[in-house]
Amino acid sequence: MLHQIAKFGGPSRENGFLLNADPLIADTQCCMSGSEIAASVATPIAAAETRARTGMVSERIIDRALLAVRLILGLVLLGSVVLRGQISETATTTLVLGGVVFALIVAINLATNRFGARAPHLRSFLGVFQIGADVVLALMVMFALEAESTPLAWVALMLPVTTGWNRFAGKGAGGAWLAASISYVALGLNLGTAAATETSNTLYLAYQQLFAVLLIAVPALYLGSHFRQEIEKAHDAYAVAERRADQLHQVTVAARSMGSENESAVYESLLQGAKSIGFAGADVVRLNPTTNLWAIGHSVHGLGHAAPAGFLAEEVAGSRESVVLDQTSGVAACQQLHDLGVGSAAAIRVDDQARIVLRVWSDDAVTDRESLAVCEALVAQAGVSLAAAGVFQEVTKRSEELAYQANHDVLTGLPNRLNVVGRIDSWLEIFDPATETIALLFLDLDGFKAANDRYGHEAGDQVLRIVAERLKSITPKSGVVARLGGDEFVVLVAGPPGAGAPVALGNAVCARVKEPIAVAGGIANIRASVGVAVHEAGTTRDVLIDRADVCMYLAKRKGGDRIEIFDGSQSLVRA
Repeated sequence: MLHQIAKFGGPSRENGFLLNADPLIADTQCCMSGSEIAASVATPIAAAETRARTGMVSERIIDRALLAVRLILGLVLLGSVVLRGQISETATTTLVLGGVVFALIVAINLATNRFGARAPHLRSFLGVFQIGADVVLALMVMFALEAESTPLAWVALMLPVTTGWNRFAGKGAGGAWLAASISYVALGLNLGTAAATETSNTLYLAYQQLFAVLLIAVPALYLGSHFRQEIEKAHDAYAVAERRADQLHQVTVAARSMGSENESAVYESLLQGAKSIGFAGADVVRLNPTTNLWAIGHSVHGLGHAAPAGFLAEEVAGSRESVVLDQTSGVAACQQLHDLGVGSAAAIRVDDQARIVLRVWSDDAVTDRESLAVCEALVAQAGVSLAAAGVFQEVTKRSEELAYQANHDVLTGLPNRLNVVGRIDSWLEIFDPATETIALLFLDLDGFKAANDRYGHEAGDQVLRIVAERLKSITPKSGVVARLGGDEFVVLVAGPPGAGAPVALGNAVCARVKEPIAVAGGIANIRASVGVAVHEAGTTRDVLIDRADVCMYLAKRKGGDRIEIFDGSQSLVRA
């Protein structure tokens, strides 16, 4: 597939065509004929719409200027009547007609500006009427000022010509000039003005003056057209810059949300950022180094959701470069895109090893390279955030492991002395001895040292682990089993007032511990000496532990495999 897919690299030529000669983004490499390239690199719909909007904007700017010209010509027409000194019937009729025509021109101009952008066919229709109205206004000004003797009158003819150029380019300007010229000559001959006493002289004069207008209009309109193109280019550049600024703002917003120490949150921000840039869908695929298979980890539903996990990602992993697949990538690529129901697709590596790849999907036939460049910047930020999140998670994991090791016995996994001491303190604070009893069982294993010496340390470790599991199996879920060290264990439980439950649990401990334990080399016979202490009002943690400890030693001196309960008669001083 590599020959069908565009990669970001240096410019490439195919059949004499320079593909995607963009200084910012590398070019498309594909196996296509010159005619295919010419057809496939046609302007995207979005760009065409942007230029169309730009053309209407510049057209409206020129329309505003022409509206000012119409106002001036209207004032000239009014002044030419007033300054004659007498308002005759003919002058009055001319003035009224001029006012009506001028009002119609303004109405058409406003209607064109307001409704033309919404209905292109109506805009063209109104444009034709506006040219006709400008022709009428220009002829009225020319006859009012006596065009054969007043050069200013011929400037009025520039109005319909300019309007025609603005609406329909050269054809519109030529049609407006021709209509005004024929109308002027016909009206001049019919009205029998001083300039038309002889037909030949009238035609000769009209010939000179009308073509003089052309000599002025053609260069002026050419310069105006060039100026209009510059306006459109400037507006295009502004639109592109505005869009890029908005995309970069979206990248900034997404980058801020990537400050999380959670990798999933970073991926979600990356996908949402890709969507906000303008892509219809996106997903993140990861390569499993063990199975060497790609899998989709996170996705934003949209186009391309049916694509295999390895689609495009394998090419990125092989080249370590971004990959683009669109209508410029050849017939086979077009078929692939059609099968997936997308217009174009791209893939960008997220990590240095290219084991994590972002894929973006678009319904446009040609990938927007500027949007893709912005997306690459977003991916670069995501890569940094993922690396930071990985370090944070590793530190957090290590910290949790150290905290666990500081509070748990490495061999049995039970809470250690530090842990259980803290538990006793917290229980003493929250439990009321009038309503609930806290009991501490302190036990020591009898016969453990002999089994350890006889069968070895590994067997001894096995015995300790089995005893720990047996103690957990008979202790209530709310209770705590801990190893203090060596062969000493404690069980902390809470229950109804009285010593009945702790005594029953102590007897169960003795019975469970003395069950034979099979180890390598033989059977270990272990017994337990258990001391039980129940807390009373004012009992502290150290006192509770000492009482249970003293009772345990008392049980051991009495032969072991039994329990002793502290009842106040025992001395806390060990003999």
